[in-house]
Amino acid sequence: MKLISSAERNQLFESFAHDAFHLELRDDYPVPNEEGPYESWLNGTGDDSSSMAPWTQLMKRVTDTGKTVRRVRVVTEPHSSYIRWEYATTYVNEEAGETIRWLPRHKLPADLGLLHQ
Repeated sequence: MKLISSAERNQLFESFAHDAFHLELRDDYPVPNEEGPYESWLNGTGDDSSSMAPWTQLMKRVTDTGKTVRRVRVVTEPHSSYIRWEYATTYVNEEAGETIRWLPRHKLPADLGLLHQ
């Protein structure tokens, strides 16, 4: 599978017709612009969501036109520190118009085929 750039991803979100569905299957996404805010959250020294502004502005633009953006995060339990941070900042995504749901990995149906190569 070819990884697309952030610009290509954003273009897809700008151009879809009605509904976008985003499925997350990893317990950690190393995103360079999140490193500082994530470290601050880990250390208990801040809750800066400003790094999310480009994404939340995009989501707001899209959802303000009546389109929907849904995200499902499939997570391992117990949660990694990254997942706990995502959970703590989910309100920012939701305020921008995204609908986010969480699904414990062990509750995925085995015949779904998402976790096997």
